[in-house]
Amino acid sequence: MDTDLADLIARTIAVIRDRLPASHPARSALSSNVETARHGDPEIAIDDVSQALQYFDTPIRAEEFQALYAAAAHFSMVDSLEGIVIIPPDDALPPRF
Repeated sequence: MDTDLADLIARTIAVIRDRLPASHPARSALSSNVETARHGDPEIAIDDVSQALQYFDTPIRAEEFQALYAAAAHFSMVDSLEGIVIIPPDDALPPRF
């Protein structure tokens, strides 16, 4: 197993988790995904994080998606990321009045 890749997956999932409010229901699942990646199952972590994000309707930032995509591509698992919603960059959002 590529420890750098497992670390990338774990760090990315941790960033997503830490951005969510403490009461968000996805936090527990994402914490479990971080541990799965760190303990030698990055492929399972990719699949599980995708399912958790979709189940809890949790969008992620483009850079977070890109990191997960790079890891998923390494394992030929890109299709497992289908259905993840990406937050548009701030400059793509309409102005708030």
